[in-house]
Amino acid sequence: MVARRQAAFVQAFLDACLSHADGYGLRAAERRLAYVGAALIHGIYWFDDPLMGALRRIVAQGETVDLMHTQMTDFYAGFA
Repeated sequence: MVARRQAAFVQAFLDACLSHADGYGLRAAERRLAYVGAALIHGIYWFDDPLMGALRRIVAQGETVDLMHTQMTDFYAGFA
């Protein structure tokens, strides 16, 4: 019973994240994955948080997957 509720919660979270990603025009799989990953850390509404503007630009405008990875790594290194 608990496992089913946990699975339902995870599915609802993923559905909400992907719906938000769609609303922001994030159609490419790597952008959607980056959005969901950041939502796990910062909450689903992180994309609208003015303090997360740098991360939003990385996810929305990264030219390649490798560049997006490097920029996200650098972004989070600033917190360490």
